[in-house]
Amino acid sequence: MIHEKTGARDLAPADLPRTTLPSAALPPADAGAPLTYRALNRDGACLRYFLRAGTDPRAWALFIHGAGTDHRSFERQLALFDSRYNILLPDLSGQGLSTLPPGSVPTFEGVLGDLICLCERHGLRDAVVLAHSFGAAVAQELALRRPEMVSRLVLIGGYNHHRSVRRSVLSHHLRIAVTHLALRVMPWPVLSRWFARMSSADPATIAYTDMCLRRTGWRAWESLGTTAFAGMHEVDGYPRPHPTLVLRGEHDNPAVFASIDAEMARTLPDCRVTLLPGAGHSCHEDAPDAANQAIRDFLAATAADPA
Repeated sequence: MIHEKTGARDLAPADLPRTTLPSAALPPADAGAPLTYRALNRDGACLRYFLRAGTDPRAWALFIHGAGTDHRSFERQLALFDSRYNILLPDLSGQGLSTLPPGSVPTFEGVLGDLICLCERHGLRDAVVLAHSFGAAVAQELALRRPEMVSRLVLIGGYNHHRSVRRSVLSHHLRIAVTHLALRVMPWPVLSRWFARMSSADPATIAYTDMCLRRTGWRAWESLGTTAFAGMHEVDGYPRPHPTLVLRGEHDNPAVFASIDAEMARTLPDCRVTLLPGAGHSCHEDAPDAANQAIRDFLAATAADPA
């Protein structure tokens, strides 16, 4: 059973805790109601999130951040959605401000299950889903299992959760084994900084990612990655067509992701791929203006009534 806490103070976009991020591009003056900080308790866990009530009960935007980070990853994308939109901006299970019972670690299925419960709680349907990295895998599975919740997908730095791993299973298992060993030999602050530098060349984004990963911890980060890999699977199709934008940074491991992007373009219905010059894995943070323009163009081109 889910119990909702609503006694916390209201937060405007300018109040989002940034720590190391530069000032966000705030929504326009007509952005409507402020973001409200809330929490859902479920099976001993506490899922914390921000909610903004829009003027149109049918218009929803859902943000799903990457493994080990938090809601602040998308602070520059909030301005994409005007006052019509209801916004759901969670910290995924065991990450950011969200907590799990002592001794527990987050898993792919646990994150997805908590997210579905949160969406059900607020009656989310036909949402524009913006998702980064690990979050993109969660978004794909959400679109498969609960197609009524998704209208359009924006997958940023995603690796295609719905693909075969048979041909590359040995290399993937080897990579997991090497990561597993490194996590037990090298200090986590050293590895978190290294992973942060792999995600971006922007100093502010590196500092933010490093801080988030340190807070999440290596056990949680490893669990998210291994359980997501274990859950990868092929699909014959999706129960409901959903236009998809695959957004990738130019420097986001092109040797690996070029073939993945091509596969996603073949698998996902109505899929288009956009490469952002000069950006890395966290391309929506590295190049927010270019990313937002690509997303804005995609939303306009796929909307029944273009914004």
